[in-house]
Amino acid sequence: MTALGEQRGQSRGGIVGRAIAGKPEEERPYLFTKCGLRWSDSDVFGDPVRCLRPDSIRQECDASLRRLGVERIDLYQFHWPDGTGVPVEDSWAEMGRLIEQGKVRAGAVSNFDVDLLERCEKIHHVGSLQPPFSLIDGRAGAELAPWCAENGTGLICYSPLQAGLLTDTFSAERLALMDSRDWRRWHIDFTHFAPPALQANLALRDRSPAPHRRAPRRDGRGCRRRVGAQLAGRDRRDRRPALARPGGRLDRRRRLRPDRRRPRRDRGCARRSRRRRRADETAEGELTPRARWRGSAHRLVLG
Repeated sequence: MTALGEQRGQSRGGIVGRAIAGKPEEERPYLFTKCGLRWSDSDVFGDPVRCLRPDSIRQECDASLRRLGVERIDLYQFHWPDGTGVPVEDSWAEMGRLIEQGKVRAGAVSNFDVDLLERCEKIHHVGSLQPPFSLIDGRAGAELAPWCAENGTGLICYSPLQAGLLTDTFSAERLALMDSRDWRRWHIDFTHFAPPALQANLALRDRSPAPHRRAPRRDGRGCRRRVGAQLAGRDRRDRRPALARPGGRLDRRRRLRPDRRRPRRDRGCARRSRRRRRADETAEGELTPRARWRGSAHRLVLG
């Protein structure tokens, strides 16, 4: 991410540019960046201005290209809808011109609603949409996801852990100890960090069977066993009964290879017999062709 709004005065674009310098376009990673947020030079921690003026969009695009040292950005996104009164049609038309000139491969938006998406789609195709989506904020799944599926627009969700709120270590005590400049304490768009919503969201997190947490179990096993059992439809049991049922994976293997069905004890005896034969063949210390192909394992046996 090399957008001016994401950097807040840091030279992140220059770091990425040095990392990809000299790499042909087909070998380097895709370059995604954004525009539309501007901070004051005197207060980089203050509220940014959501500006989507056509001249500002072009200026930020040229600056990103210069910092990256490339001729084209793969995905160029509007960070937020404009807050200065510029019609979205003017802003998106400028995005179309950047695409026609080869400076941008695909245009995209972030935090747009369906109405803004419809207005943009009439001018130029919206390549992707980036909305917030998590266990707490699932609004994108109601209207935005169906619209994207219908119009062939990609969906790139952000904040799946709700800015850390859904992690195990987050608590009301930790929020109280945060610096006053931390945006999670004052940002108007993130009211779920403020009481009483905070307590309700933490309770929702604790009730959910999140896959990144190792839920305590009476059998002492972790989430890997739990997920496997849930996939098999047999909670607190092993997956093997489900796989061995009529028509299951193990049952199909047995029908396809009936000649290989033998008890595990017989297979072990056969392996030991082969090892004894190979040891007899190499009793004088000279490796046979097959033993030589086997490599160091047989050298250890012979030594």
